[in-house]
Amino acid sequence: MLEELGVNPAHHFAFARLMKLIQEHNPDFELLGPGSPFISQNELELLGALSSFSRKKSQVHGKPTPAELPEVMATLLGACGMALRIGGVIMKSRPIPALTSLPDMEVTTRPLRHHARLRPVKVVEVLEVSPLLRRIVVTGVSLFDYPDGRPGHWVKLFLEGSNEGVPVGRAYSVREWDAESRRMAFDIALHCGGPMSQWAANARVGDRLSVSGPRGGLVENNAGSWLLLAGDESALAAIQAIMARTTPEKELHVFVEVSKESEILEFPARPNAVIRWLLRDAENPETASTMYEAIRCSPLPNQSGGAWVGGESGVVKKIRQHLLRERGFNAEDVQAAGFWKKGEVDFKDLAVG
Repeated sequence: MLEELGVNPAHHFAFARLMKLIQEHNPDFELLGPGSPFISQNELELLGALSSFSRKKSQVHGKPTPAELPEVMATLLGACGMALRIGGVIMKSRPIPALTSLPDMEVTTRPLRHHARLRPVKVVEVLEVSPLLRRIVVTGVSLFDYPDGRPGHWVKLFLEGSNEGVPVGRAYSVREWDAESRRMAFDIALHCGGPMSQWAANARVGDRLSVSGPRGGLVENNAGSWLLLAGDESALAAIQAIMARTTPEKELHVFVEVSKESEILEFPARPNAVIRWLLRDAENPETASTMYEAIRCSPLPNQSGGAWVGGESGVVKKIRQHLLRERGFNAEDVQAAGFWKKGEVDFKDLAVG
């Protein structure tokens, strides 16, 4: 929520780390915030007063607020007060003295709405996985509490610059995440047009981005069943991440559609995985998906299994319908999401998660 009010995210990661250390040292220490049943009128008025004081000082003297109230902290406090008002937080007066626990309440409260925060990161490595695929590795202190998402989860990357005040961002699956070193890798497919693709083609170590997420990822309702994985270049990183997180005993049937033979990658050998690389018709790219036809005509296990499918929205929809209507898959075992759609920019599919 603070990001929407114009507060630089780099200013409050240090505060977040401090709060985390306090809670680790003293788990019973209570902080008012989204996890609290309510925030009192006293705190809200205090935040508003500090914000007002900060603005008046800046307007009168035309310079940053005095040392007793640093400008960054004043901005943060003021934004907190405004965010609480915008969020419609239920307020109830209570005594200021410290309490060992919050008092029981008989009124209904409404918590703050969840807003994914932006995490500033820096590019530390750029690799050419294939002629049309770039691996971008980023790191940053903002990833200190990044959760271990489900295999195949995705985040949204934002370029440091902006287009007439509107951040440029696109969603990408996380290829690898190392919590110990705080390194995150993405595989970005290069294509004609698109600001993120153009940036990735010329990305350099030291480039700065912002990350929001994680979202989505594979959910297996029956971990013991076999698994179908299918997708085009946009889903390749997610497919590899899912394969890396599944046990060697898991039976996998993998379909990957690419535009050129040079884009075929070498996957680690797995005894129970059948991998099919499919080439699109370069002369007729608008024809029916090669991936859909390959799945429709391929022999698959008869017993109930799971499926994860990602790619162009129209193709993904056809594959999902085929799996449910003709293959007998249970609806809850099929995860199918359109990562992009022909003719649309920054397409959003609610099924992605």
